[in-house]
Amino acid sequence: MHHYEIIPMVLSYITIDKSGMTFFKDCGTRIKLPIVSFYIKGARKNILIDTGVPAAILEKYHQGDPVGDIQSFEEVLSKQGLNPEDIDIVVQTHLHLDHCGYTQKCVNAKVLVQEEELKFALNPHPLWASIYPKE
Repeated sequence: MHHYEIIPMVLSYITIDKSGMTFFKDCGTRIKLPIVSFYIKGARKNILIDTGVPAAILEKYHQGDPVGDIQSFEEVLSKQGLNPEDIDIVVQTHLHLDHCGYTQKCVNAKVLVQEEELKFALNPHPLWASIYPKE
């Protein structure tokens, strides 16, 4: 039997209003939200689930919300003996900017995303447009 391990790799953080994560419950309560990528260790290919995002991009779209880098994409991958070019597959759970900000660095990866999510990301509802930047 093949052994797999899911390795969480914390890249950055953003401080947001909790109500954005709890459907408007606890408005005014600030929480520090980690930005995480996951490496699937033990697979035949190098697989990432989401890629995270640097604080500079978070800051651009969440002006006024405290953000920060914890470690770079290259640093978290190097701890697994990898470089961005070594990634074979990126599975995007969804296309919010905090989940796919480093995806373009995985130049050799096949990127997987649900078709409906891609359609929505290309034409988001105005309430969600800020977390689906076109670039």
